[in-house]
Amino acid sequence: MDTRGFTLLELMIVIAIMAVISALSYVALDSSIVSMNTAALKADVMDELRNTMMLMTQQLQLAAKEGNNSLNPPLEGVAIVQNPAQLSPVEIVFQIPLDDTGLNWSRPIHLRHINGDINGDGNVTRRVVRMQDLNGDGVIDPVTETFPLGAANNITDVQFARNGDLITVTLTAEKQASTRRMETITATLTGQVYLLN
Repeated sequence: MDTRGFTLLELMIVIAIMAVISALSYVALDSSIVSMNTAALKADVMDELRNTMMLMTQQLQLAAKEGNNSLNPPLEGVAIVQNPAQLSPVEIVFQIPLDDTGLNWSRPIHLRHINGDINGDGNVTRRVVRMQDLNGDGVIDPVTETFPLGAANNITDVQFARNGDLITVTLTAEKQASTRRMETITATLTGQVYLLN
């Protein structure tokens, strides 16, 4: 009788061991891919927040600290307004100089957080928009005088706080990960803006 080769039992044991090793390898690889995708998504969300914060900072640092009614248009100091409109939990209103004289100032600029379905089309808007009455007619046109600030459409919360010449801005964004776990990625960024004028 020839005793070379493997028995059926030995082959079954080898196949079972290989199956266990393959399953563990798949789980480890899948977990690595999910972690990598989650980290990339969180980095994207943070990039969007940084971009929005940078655009806000560039405009806010030029804002007038105090009002002056003798100017035309009258100069108003920085104001933080809670619930300025439906689906808008907060906005900051300010004016910036138009030249170096300190006598000519812009019409009020509104940086407003919008969080909801503003047109009734089922799409939720979660962003910061810049609104300004550019033509001076007393009405801010939602098409020609309202612009999104940055590309982020996932900003769930905006907080403004003023302490003297320092404004603290906190932005929070959430994004759904497209993994099987339906994980929500949340990121928060806080920045401080020193008022120069």
